Amino acid sequence: MCFCEDTTRVLKKQVNLFSPSLLAELGGFKFIAMKRVCIKCGVEKEIEELRKRNDCKSGYSNICKQCYKEYNKKYHSKYYQNNKIKCREAAEEYRRSHPEYRKRRNKLNYLRRKMNPDFILKEKMRSKKRGERGDHAKYRKENKELMASRRKMSYSKNIDKIKIKTKEYRKQLPDYYIVQKIQASTKLNPKTIRLYPDLIKSYRQQIKMKRLLKQKKNESNETS
Repeated sequence: MCFCEDTTRVLKKQVNLFSPSLLAELGGFKFIAMKRVCIKCGVEKEIEELRKRNDCKSGYSNICKQCYKEYNKKYHSKYYQNNKIKCREAAEEYRRSHPEYRKRRNKLNYLRRKMNPDFILKEKMRSKKRGERGDHAKYRKENKELMASRRKMSYSKNIDKIKIKTKEYRKQLPDYYIVQKIQASTKLNPKTIRLYPDLIKSYRQQIKMKRLLKQKKNESNETS
């Protein structure tokens, strides 16, 4: 039960008149002020604006919700800076063990964009500002060794997945892959190779024929 300061004074006077046995029975009866000063900001606030705590006698802490939120934000940012690798590993483990989390988050983002067209404009403005500032390029230049170590780590963790993806990519025979093959054999500039689409088509057909011949040879060897 919560009472304002005026009512608490009156109730305290009335309780003092009662016998000690009756006061013992009313041991769990608490008087809580409706307003309290926050320790951090020093502003008098309503009891609803304070943070709840079970270990305090009143059930509320001396810090307001806003101040605690700011403190928590600073603490988490500091902890993340000191333990970046640990936090990332924990996040990766959570994503692996909870695949439905990413689907749910993507669905929420899709609905947010659909319902709020202004949200898309804000995202575009943010991306433009980032591009103007060039933060990503600057970060890569300053931390080349760190970026290389991260690439190595990701490659070593996902070797099997990368191999499967590269096989599927080569099976499709896209233009980029064929241009690379022609460049390796002729040592021409990729821009000049792209000016001749007939050359790319003919080289693609040649690779297909080679693959078919190889497949037939393997089948004949297996039967024999």
